[in-house]
Amino acid sequence: MRYLIVAPHPDDETLGCGGLIRMKSDKGEDVYVVFMTDGRYGSPLPEERGSKALIETRKKEAVIALSILGVDKDKILFLDFEDGKLKKNVKEAKIKLTNVIEQLKPDLIYYTVPIDAHSDHEATGKIVESIIKSRLGERERFGRSFLIWKPRLKARDPSIPLKYVKSFFFRRETEIIDISDYLEIKKKALNEYKSQVRWFSSSFIRRFIVDHETFFK
Repeated sequence: MRYLIVAPHPDDETLGCGGLIRMKSDKGEDVYVVFMTDGRYGSPLPEERGSKALIETRKKEAVIALSILGVDKDKILFLDFEDGKLKKNVKEAKIKLTNVIEQLKPDLIYYTVPIDAHSDHEATGKIVESIIKSRLGERERFGRSFLIWKPRLKARDPSIPLKYVKSFFFRRETEIIDISDYLEIKKKALNEYKSQVRWFSSSFIRRFIVDHETFFK
């Protein structure tokens, strides 16, 4: 089997499916990871935010983290769209990702849910599902999505309609993967993202450092 993980930013792949990545790698299966954006705005510090240095730091962190999860450097791709601007580059991003998918021919694609609160995550999910629908066939057969940032269900100016959110969770079957044997190594990989974990709240981290990973079909 060949798997493709489509992550909006460096760290999303480890947060959402780090255990699964190592599990598949240990079984000798092919795992590829593609990052949609460059992560340049992943810091609130003025001297770091938007800098080329932060872009390079996050790429290096990704390579190290994924090596811990069993993914070689030559199986990591960076599409380098500007962080936070993926919605403005959907057409080009879809073309580039389609080329990647057609070249790799993965059996299963993992990606962020199209109702994720972060705009890049939302765009990634919609792009992947559009490609699956037009090029591969049934989403349930070829796709699995994971949630990073919970949708904001606000009455005023909702980023995503409540009706759509309810429909998503009620209609999609969940697949829960036991990663208890890989939890410690997932922690180790996540800790390599030093530029990012320093900003994560303890409650956020606790959502991902558990003995299972959940995916939506």
